[in-house]
Amino acid sequence: RFVAANLHPDHDTIATFRRTNRTAIEAAFAQVLLLARETGLLRLGVVSIDGTKIDADASKYRSLRYDRIRALREQLAVDIAKLMDQAEHADATDRDPQALPEELARRETLKAKLDEACARLEADAKAQAEAARPAYEKKKAAYDAKTGRRGRAPKPPDDEPPPDRQISLTDPDSRLMRRSDAHEFRQAYNAQAV
Repeated sequence: RFVAANLHPDHDTIATFRRTNRTAIEAAFAQVLLLARETGLLRLGVVSIDGTKIDADASKYRSLRYDRIRALREQLAVDIAKLMDQAEHADATDRDPQALPEELARRETLKAKLDEACARLEADAKAQAEAARPAYEKKKAAYDAKTGRRGRAPKPPDDEPPPDRQISLTDPDSRLMRRSDAHEFRQAYNAQAV
């Protein structure tokens, strides 16, 4: 937009302009890089990152907290046991003895999804703890070697996910993210360009 003065030319026009004015564009780019180096903006190791939020095809209402998942799993275990008792009593009048009652099948499916989500959260927490362990060991060694200590000892990484950590049952890879222009949240991905 900047180069085209907020006009929207065809991509062929831009490509033709770039081919026609290649030397001028290269010279302008070199001047920009020299100016950036003189002002201190250009250093070896500086990486620019840009990100955007891409909506996930999942409802934010299907996102559950870790502590809520554990409570639901316990409740579902009780409900499934009750439904199994009811199913045994209803076996005498059941038309198909091999079929699960509809309510029980739905609950078992939900329990399987909750078990999977809980296992995924726990695996993520363990992976993060293992990744953070070398940094913790380094901090702990520096703290132990220090005389005249001030402050607390570093906390070891936790293998268990925090109770407020959330996961979506529909799309476990997406996260609940805040929109920048409003006070609303949505299930989305954070795409990064480096």
